[in-house]
Amino acid sequence: MGFIKFIPFGNKTPYDVRTTSRPEVQLWQEFTILRYISGPNAIYGKLVTAPWIDQAKTYFRSACKLDWKSAGLLYYYSFLNLAKAYIVTKRSVSGITLKSTSIYHGLSAIAQSPSRIIDFEIEIHPPIQNGKRNIFAIFYERLFDQNWPFANTITVKLSEFIEYCDDISHELELFYGIIKKSIDAQSLLRERNNQAWFEMVVYDSQINTVTNYLTSGSYSIINFNNFSADDKTNWLIAYERTSSSLANHSLIRFNQLPLTPENRNDQYQQIRQDAINVLTGFICPDPVCNLDERYWLFIPKANTNTTDLHWHPLLSNYLFAFVLSTVLRYHPHIFDSNQKDSFIAEAWCNQSAITSLRYFLMEFTNPPLRMN
Repeated sequence: MGFIKFIPFGNKTPYDVRTTSRPEVQLWQEFTILRYISGPNAIYGKLVTAPWIDQAKTYFRSACKLDWKSAGLLYYYSFLNLAKAYIVTKRSVSGITLKSTSIYHGLSAIAQSPSRIIDFEIEIHPPIQNGKRNIFAIFYERLFDQNWPFANTITVKLSEFIEYCDDISHELELFYGIIKKSIDAQSLLRERNNQAWFEMVVYDSQINTVTNYLTSGSYSIINFNNFSADDKTNWLIAYERTSSSLANHSLIRFNQLPLTPENRNDQYQQIRQDAINVLTGFICPDPVCNLDERYWLFIPKANTNTTDLHWHPLLSNYLFAFVLSTVLRYHPHIFDSNQKDSFIAEAWCNQSAITSLRYFLMEFTNPPLRMN
């Protein structure tokens, strides 16, 4: 009997750094450092992208000092500049193109006055349209290394994606009945009776959401009433849990592989790789590091225009920032007529903007750098 704490991040495994500086100060310091790094950890186009990163920093740090009704606009332009720099580092767009007039936000919104901000409609344009390169769809493609699935402009509501904004999930549930989409999960590699396997634990209410993306026959479900003594002991020790905290959870146990003294290392490596393969595109590190990595995030797909999309919380925060920038510029009356919307917008500025910056830094750095 034995266990190893293992999270199948693959090449997204974060490197944690601790700082005594304010988070927004140190995060921007790490972005600035990127232009001086050489070797395998260097980003492509580090000098070409420096002006856009500097401008993003200027917008962001100014936003931190302002009322949310001004800050929301600046946060979006900060993210826009970071996205521009990011797609250059991933070689989707050249530095010459970035400086040209053929690159656009890739997002637009028609004049509208929805009764709630979550009903605000956004137009998302394809990566290339009429010779124009559109940043949001290209940014999506590079986050997941897969094509944006829509050939034409699509219209979406913020409500289709806002459930991935974890920082304001409490407010969203209270005001609009929207339940957060990301799932807090824990995982182990376990061994018993010359068998080894990968397993994860999630709330019973979320089991079907996770298994919807797994291949039938590749796993089994063990509810709490069927936990063996070893199951309870391993999970209680690994994550310092109590029995009561596991009572409304179930295990998703992946197929077991036989162990012998000769194949032990190879089998464990296979188990690790299989878990990474299955969960790639669904797994996301918590953006704030903790010493024992208590939870990681399982991110279900988003559905829009009858299409399921791999998704990332950063994309939802990016779209929220765009909506804020549009409403604050052209429709500020929306906030005056709905105080809940105002509260949500202010809460997002106070919490989600810094989380978005953390996510951006993890995407720019290799290994992903996470700040605490």
